[in-house]
Order: sequence, then C-alpha cells, then structure tokens
Amino acid sequence: MEFNLKEINENKKEILIYFKIYDKDLPPLGKHGDESFEEFADKNYYSIIKWEYYFEGNDNDSDNLALKNPKSIFDFTQSDWKPLELSMDNTNSFSQTGKIHFKIPGNFEGIDKKTLVKMWIRATLKSNNYFIPPRIESILCNTVSSTMGITTEQLLKNKSSVLSESTWIDENPYLVDNTVNPTLLSNGFANQIFQIDDVTKLPILIIQSLKIEYINNDRKKVVEEWTQVYDFDSSFPFDKHFVVVDKKNGIFKFGDGENGKIPPIGSKVILKYKTGNLKDNLIINEGKIFEIDSISKSTGTPFQNRLPPEIFGINIHPSTLGTLDEDIKETVIRARTELSTPFKIVSKRDCEYIAKNTPGVRVGKIKVLTNNEVNGYVAVLDIQGNNLDIEYIGEPENLENTLFVSAIPYTFSKIPVINLQFLNTILKHLEKHRLITTKIKMVVPEYVKISATASVKLSNHLTDQEKIRKEIYDVLDHVFRPLPSSFENKEFEGWEFGKDIYKSEIITNIEKIEEVDSVLNIVLNATGSYGSFKKDNGGNILINNLNLVILDKVDISFIQ
Repeated sequence: MEFNLKEINENKKEILIYFKIYDKDLPPLGKHGDESFEEFADKNYYSIIKWEYYFEGNDNDSDNLALKNPKSIFDFTQSDWKPLELSMDNTNSFSQTGKIHFKIPGNFEGIDKKTLVKMWIRATLKSNNYFIPPRIESILCNTVSSTMGITTEQLLKNKSSVLSESTWIDENPYLVDNTVNPTLLSNGFANQIFQIDDVTKLPILIIQSLKIEYINNDRKKVVEEWTQVYDFDSSFPFDKHFVVVDKKNGIFKFGDGENGKIPPIGSKVILKYKTGNLKDNLIINEGKIFEIDSISKSTGTPFQNRLPPEIFGINIHPSTLGTLDEDIKETVIRARTELSTPFKIVSKRDCEYIAKNTPGVRVGKIKVLTNNEVNGYVAVLDIQGNNLDIEYIGEPENLENTLFVSAIPYTFSKIPVINLQFLNTILKHLEKHRLITTKIKMVVPEYVKISATASVKLSNHLTDQEKIRKEIYDVLDHVFRPLPSSFENKEFEGWEFGKDIYKSEIITNIEKIEEVDSVLNIVLNATGSYGSFKKDNGGNILINNLNLVILDKVDISFIQ
C-alpha cells in the first residue's frame, strides 16, 4: 500500500489505517464481562507480522527505487526497506476489524518534502498462527469515530436554597450587578445541587467540561475547570470535584468543604456538553456521504489554511442509535441477567461457559470432565517457565479436585489444528476464575483415525460404483467432522468429544444414500496413541472421552 506523505499532518507523527476484516460467516469472538484478550493471550498466540516502509521520490529523483525497478517494491531482499514501528494494533494481527497506528519514521524530518512523493508500506507474515486466514474486505486511511450531537454550553441553575439578591450583593462587594440572576449562582453552602434548566438541551451525551467562574478579591475574573468523580469519599477540602447525580436529567452535586471544595459564593457553574435526541437521530447508512463542519476544537473558528471550508466523509459502517442512561428498573433487570453469567468455576457447566467465552478467542468445541470421569491416558498442557510442552497422565482419576478441559478452535479446516498457545490462552482465563481448591488441566486432544471396510448391496446393478464410493466417503467424512462447515448450521454440530463409534450408526448413515439397498458387512478399525481408544467385542470403537475422531479411509466392495 502507498501513502501520499504531503497530506500527512506532521504534528500528529502518526499514520492510522483502518482494516475491515470480513467475519460475517464466523461466530463472534469470545467475550466475558469487561475482560480483555491481552490479559490472557499467550505471548506467541498472535501471528507475527513484520511491517516495513520505503520512501519514494518523484520522477527526477535518481535514487527512486521504484522508478529504477518497479518489481523491487515486492523484493523482500531489498535493503531499502526499513522497519516500521507500530504504536497500536486494534486488529490483533488482522484477527478482527480495527485500526493500526504507525509511528511516522524519525528520518521523515530529514527528507526533502519537495521531492518526496510516497511512502510504501508492506507487511510480511513471519509466523502463521491463524486458525482462519484473515480476509481483508477493505483498507481505509483517515478514518475517525464520531458521535452525532450538538455541543452546547449552559449556565446551571441552583436547585438548593437561593440567596436573595441583597444578600448576594453584600457577600460580593466587587460584583454589584443586578442583571445577574441569583438562581444561577452558588450560595456558598455545602452539598449544593445544580441542574440544567433547559429541558430541550437534554439528555447529556458527553460531558466535555464543567467550569466555575467568579471574581476574586483582586477584582479579577477567575475561571476554574473542575473534575468529575464518582463520589466525594476520597476528595480533600480543596479538591475541585463534582459528582453527576443524574445524567439523564442533568443534575450535579458539589462538595461540603471537607470532602470536595464548595464553589465560591456568587460563582457561576458553566457546563459544556454534547446533547442530542437519541431516539430520533437519523441512522446514517453505510456508504452515505455527509458533510463535516471544519471548526477548530480549541478556538471554535474555522481552520485557516489547513482544511477547506467543507469536508466530506463517507460512513464506512451504518450508524446506530444511542441509548439513554438506564433507570433503576433497567439496572435491576440487567443485574439479574448478569447474575446468570458465571464468573466462578463451581460446576462443569461454569467451567465450560467461561472457557468458551475466553476474550478474543473463537472456541469451536469444548468438553469438561472431572478427574473421576476421564477414562484412559490423557495428554495435558505442561508449562515450564516460558515454555509449553505436553505431559502424559496415566491415571487422571487419582488427581483429586481436578477438572480436565479439552477444546479445539473454530476453523474452516476439516481437521482443526490445535496449538499449545490457543490452549494456554484458555487456561490462563480459567485460572483467573477457578476456586482456590480446584485444579485445571488443559487437555491436548487427539484425533483418532477411523477406517471402515464394508460390503454394500446396491438397489440397481447399473449404478455407477465409483460415484457411490465417493458418496459413501463424503457421508462418513461429514459425520466424523468435529465442527460443522458453517457456524449457522444448527442441525449438525459435529462429532462430539469421546463419542463412541458403533457399526450400527455407520450402517444407518450409509443406507441413507438412495442407491444403496443395504450394508451386508462392516469392519471398523482405528489408529491412535496408547489409551486413546479401544475396541469392544462387537467390533465397535470406544473413544477416550476427551478425544475426537477423523475419517482416514473407506474401502467399499459391492455385491450384486
């Protein structure tokens, strides 16, 4: 990708690129409360991407690499490419839609801006840990998030006891101004309540600033910006703090002189905030072109010689309506809903929910068993310092108060690749939420290979046998898949962990094919490590209850 550096704001020292990743056919990333993916992610979980840049001059630049040899732009041995430093990556290495912030290279300052035309940026995949390769739908520059609303500045009205005009003047000998309404001034008492008087300027979307304005003893105007706090418990007498009592109705409270400063008597309370009608705001559709007023944030005047009078933008995502702050009834409903969300591992169901909702991870399938339920040998994640390895446990039933967790990632692959970094990320999340007496063992599941040999009678001897062989293989291959081909397929969830394979079930699936009359004989075999399966007297395959199966081969003979 290329950028015109003449358009970069040199004071920002940063390039921002928005990457839209196509994920409409994927289940949502795990989410658990307000936890973040970075809190639990294994250090090697991400795919490693190497970012580099190259400065390109104009047509008269004799050192212009791209002009001398355009193919060199894609030559990864070319020494003209320099490392490019990232300051933030909200995409998690292209695993989700987001923004990547690049620091403008330091040597940009020493480059002749008259000859400089473009800066090329390239990304090289150095380590591939993708379960689903990123599908980049679009790459956009100069994007920002915005909230629709009107910025206004209001004098707040004192809802506490209001001093008479004569008292107010006596207390303020330097401010004999009978045109000022005392109801808009501080009375100097503790725990004053102020409120937005104009209901048409409600609700409050964003509080930008709250300022106290008064005249001091030197007859000079003083404007102080006060800070919003949750409560006054940690406020000292001279802390300029305020509390938002009711954001919906614009009600504010000030301190009592011991916890939080009292606004000086006769002072004005000025609130600057963004407001808007949340219910009636228009939805801006994706791709809609709209106009932005080029008003300076600091001075309120148009940018001079920096931006045109009008800027046009394109909405890359459809906007959403805002929501009002919840009332007490809504809070109670939300609290009851959140109570049903497990945050401590008390049962196997809690453990399964918390593991499946590991932040930033797409878990395809998961199984949780107690130590008494595990049958046979299991391979578990072994953490030795910063190294991950596999440990084999022969008698898991002897590990008291232990939960064994087996998981595979969501992927489009027929056989999901299991890496230890994926399992370690889930384990770190479970460790945070386990009881102190409970141990967690993260199982490295094994795919037991299944092969079948069957004698099949066709309903019509003229049927194409090779076609039927392929159909039988496809049917069994679908049955044994650990994950459905699409997460929207609710009828088929894939072969379950530890589900045994019975000949009768295989015969039933084969006989569903229209051209098959019957299955006369079938033999099942399996391949796997010691303890991963066993065969019963009826020729059925019994699977270790923390492992999965995949189809290896199918041998079909036809009988007329």
